[in-house]
This record gives sequence, C-alpha cells and structure tokens, in this order.
Amino acid sequence: MTEKIRTSLVVRRAGLQDLDFLFRLRNEPRVREASWNTMLVPLEDHTRWLAASLKNALRILYVVADDSGAVGQVRFDLSSDKQSAEVSISLIEQTRGRGYGAKGLISARETLAAEVPGIRTIYAHIKPGNEGSVRAFAAAGYQKT
Repeated sequence: MTEKIRTSLVVRRAGLQDLDFLFRLRNEPRVREASWNTMLVPLEDHTRWLAASLKNALRILYVVADDSGAVGQVRFDLSSDKQSAEVSISLIEQTRGRGYGAKGLISARETLAAEVPGIRTIYAHIKPGNEGSVRAFAAAGYQKT
C-alpha cells in the first residue's frame, strides 16, 4: 500500500525561477505519456512557453510544493470572460498514488477562486487510459461528464 501525504501542500504562482523544475517535470516519461503532446520538449521551446504563459492574463500557472520542495504544477486556462477554466495537473513520479493530485487540485481551485472570483466552471480533458488523473479529479470533487 502506498503511503498517503503526511505533509501540507502549498500552491503558489509559478515564476521564471521554476523553469528548471517545470522543464524536468514536462519531460518526465509518465507526464509525457499522459499529455496530449507526448514529444520531448526542448529547453528553448519550454523557456519560450513559460515566458509567454507567465505574461498571459488568461493562463494561471501554479507550482505545488510540499515540505521537500516543488512536486507538481496545476495550470488553468481561463475563458475570455473568466467564468470558466480548463485545468491540468502533473506531478513528479515520487508523489503519484499518494493523494497529492487531489489535494493539489483542491488547493489550486481554492486559490484560483480567491484570485478570479467570477469563475463558475472548471473542467479537464483527461486522456483515455489515464486512470490516475481520473481518480485524482474524482477525489477532488470533479464530476465526469
């Protein structure tokens, strides 16, 4: 049996200082497997993506951290009216199956609601076969449609 979280999680806005962590996370084999784009992302491309994401008023990127440091990311892509958002999450290998996904999603949703009070709907598109994400979203209170 896998040990559950015994530490608190913190959700904070991502910044350029998170480039290396987010780059490594994006290119982890299981993260790529669960992504719609499964290709390795070169550092130059990732650097451009992060810089653009941090400037994009309709994208909110959070880093999820525990007592040991960064363990994942949660990204919200907002609609133009900021009433809905698509969410995605990825976690480092060592945290999977331990409740980090659900707790990270809940904490990020609460943080988003405080930052974007008009948000009404949050949804995700989960790649078929990604049962870990299905379980995490269900545990975080999301409903399958």
